[in-house]
Amino acid sequence: MGLPIGPFVGETQSPNEQSIHDIIHCNVLSTAMMTHIVLPKMLSQKGSNPGIINIGTYAANKELPYSSMYAGRRGREFIHQFSKCISAEKYSRNLIVQTICPLVVSTKLSYYKSTSFFVPTAQVFAKSALDMFGVQQQTTGYMRHEFKGFLYTLMPTSLWVKFLQICFVPSMKESTKSE
Repeated sequence: MGLPIGPFVGETQSPNEQSIHDIIHCNVLSTAMMTHIVLPKMLSQKGSNPGIINIGTYAANKELPYSSMYAGRRGREFIHQFSKCISAEKYSRNLIVQTICPLVVSTKLSYYKSTSFFVPTAQVFAKSALDMFGVQQQTTGYMRHEFKGFLYTLMPTSLWVKFLQICFVPSMKESTKSE
């Protein structure tokens, strides 16, 4: 599901009850259900080093005005904690469970269609993320995202929110008007 943009409540473009349900169902429930489906077969295969990669978002790490459903739907807390617990339960089976929480990647669904130093194509990002498999339990999947994420953690919340309101919110809103 694409990036829903707008105030969470109180305005006409706010998400309705069904869209809230759909977003959570699509992103949170699917993580648990896919793991439930594939894990038994993965663990039954002889000689393999099974691994699961769950996708979250860096947006869940900090406040993201006008994108509360996006940030919440791939809740880092749920996906990362779920991944850590599955890994701990299956520790003796050498199961690697990794959570990837990227920043912006240029895809057909993202509001950033063009690439830049910090915005890779989906193919570049996927290769980088797979190269980082097993390196650490949670990662952004892309070294430039790691660097940018580190810089973001240094910003106080008030400065971060102001930064987003000035730099990103206008372009995100403009992008949704043109679709």
